[in-house]
Amino acid sequence: MKELYGNRVVEMARSLVMKEILEGREHSFKVRNPFCGDQFELGFDLVDNRIEHIELKGFACILSKSSSYWVITTLSGLNVEEAKESLKLLSQGSVDDIVKEYSFWKALSNHPDRKECIQLLAKGFYSYLQKPDFLLK
Repeated sequence: MKELYGNRVVEMARSLVMKEILEGREHSFKVRNPFCGDQFELGFDLVDNRIEHIELKGFACILSKSSSYWVITTLSGLNVEEAKESLKLLSQGSVDDIVKEYSFWKALSNHPDRKECIQLLAKGFYSYLQKPDFLLK
């Protein structure tokens, strides 16, 4: 499993800032991986239809943390449609598609059972943005 934790993955996981509590964000959702126990609560605001002030709390393995860091840094400042497009591949793609696009997770192709760790927050965020009443909040 050591090859899963390349320098970039470790760097992203260490850069992830977790909160103790979320500070009253306009939108929030929770995700949990029942197989390994990873769980997050994510909160964010919409400012002029752009995702801003993203905060995260929870605990997870290094792969979930690294992908969560990618999600937060990539989506911050994007409008809702751009965010959905950015999340689509990571949340719905095959292992081969993910590895092709994001080479820093290349070892995932040898450990497809860890795909859920990488997709956890992306799937939750994508599902939340797809809700019909999302923009009515």
